[in-house]
Amino acid sequence: MKLSIRFPPVSPAVTAGKVSEWHLQVGEAVSYGDHLFDVTIISVAIAQRELGARLRRFVKAKARKLPEVSVVYRITSMDAGTLSAITASTGTSIDVGDPVGEIDTHDGSDKAGEARTSFDVVRANPGAEA
Repeated sequence: MKLSIRFPPVSPAVTAGKVSEWHLQVGEAVSYGDHLFDVTIISVAIAQRELGARLRRFVKAKARKLPEVSVVYRITSMDAGTLSAITASTGTSIDVGDPVGEIDTHDGSDKAGEARTSFDVVRANPGAEA
């Protein structure tokens, strides 16, 4: 069975990101819990949520822009098989729900489905660039 790997919804404030690193190559085995790829998000919306109200008032009073925050999410496989395709290479901008790759489960079926994934925040850097 071919399973489409998609960029999962990691936060209500996040609608897009950039593939920053693939941890596997096409043809490599994928096990449950393997790290597939990282996505970097740069967002003022995340900064607004993370900053306290007091700091937001200070920034507004000084007529300064809110800082951008760079957050890296690590996307992890919840399925096993072989990474059979990468459709969004490193550096590619992607939207939530976009296909980024494919896992072949080798179960003999020609059916297609969605790969199950999870994610973790790897690092958050205020003012960092992707």
